[in-house]
Amino acid sequence: MSNYKHGGYEKKYIIKKTNGKPIDPKADYFVLRLDKDPHALVALQVYMESVKHDNNILAIDLYDVLKKNLKIQENEMFKKYRRTQIAEMRPFIVGEELSDRVSLTEADKENGSPKRGDMIARNPVNYNDQWLIAKDFFMANFEEINPQ
Repeated sequence: MSNYKHGGYEKKYIIKKTNGKPIDPKADYFVLRLDKDPHALVALQVYMESVKHDNNILAIDLYDVLKKNLKIQENEMFKKYRRTQIAEMRPFIVGEELSDRVSLTEADKENGSPKRGDMIARNPVNYNDQWLIAKDFFMANFEEINPQ
């Protein structure tokens, strides 16, 4: 039996309409399992974006389905990545006003940030793209290159 991890395309479901009317026997259907297959969520999102100009109500309904199933799969979708570039950061200075260009998450705010030891990171190709990195995360994941 095939699934998204192995095997090819095969017809493995019997399709019925919920209103009891017959389906077109010449029609071709493709069933996606939204709660287990991360690729199905991508397909649903593409369809939702495509259909929104023709049927915005359907797009809104599909958005709700997408959100529900994304929560089911969220932990499975996270993967480990290693950084391939050097990060540019500076320390947060206690008392400084963060400009609008520095992103600060609600979770960081709830944990008392910005605070002493936090860092401000920036995108090396767009200095206006900046974000706060909490002290604990910084200490666990970064070290200075060539400290002076």
